[in-house]
Amino acid sequence: MSKTVARGKVFAVTVEVDDERLALFKKAPELVEKALDAGALYWQTGILPDHFKSGAGAKYGYAARSMAYIKRNGGKPYLTHSGQLRDDLLSKSATSMSGRTLTMKISSNVLNLVPAMSDSNEDLYVKHSNKKASGYPNLKREIRTMLSVEREQIMQVIEDSLRESFNPETTAKLKRNVYAK
Repeated sequence: MSKTVARGKVFAVTVEVDDERLALFKKAPELVEKALDAGALYWQTGILPDHFKSGAGAKYGYAARSMAYIKRNGGKPYLTHSGQLRDDLLSKSATSMSGRTLTMKISSNVLNLVPAMSDSNEDLYVKHSNKKASGYPNLKREIRTMLSVEREQIMQVIEDSLRESFNPETTAKLKRNVYAK
């Protein structure tokens, strides 16, 4: 495809655009959503499981647990009293794209048993209506906590996905595969 973009008395500028690349740029929003989805999936399958392992409390800076909790929990990692929270969060997810933001929704019935917490609350403890003076650990904050190296890993997954999506050789392979079917 060629398009004349400027014309004067002495000159004319014509731009040649490769149709394959043009098609990719038309699909850019979907490719970006796919890349962000890959990053979110990596977080859920590659990073979130570490929150349920021994030593995660020290690694991610969780709120201290009471001695009664530790005894009742039998020495299990902080977020794995019954294992239901871990199983729910690692098995179910839904993503949605709005503008330039990808939102991953994960849920567990266990979160219904603790005091209501806003998603943006960064306090270590959440107070419950006069039930417990010291408060409960802010589980949403603990689950969302990431180390800077983990953020870099997620960005690398997104970058790799984008690079692969916009790579001309990948496009050619995809085109050949479509025509081969």
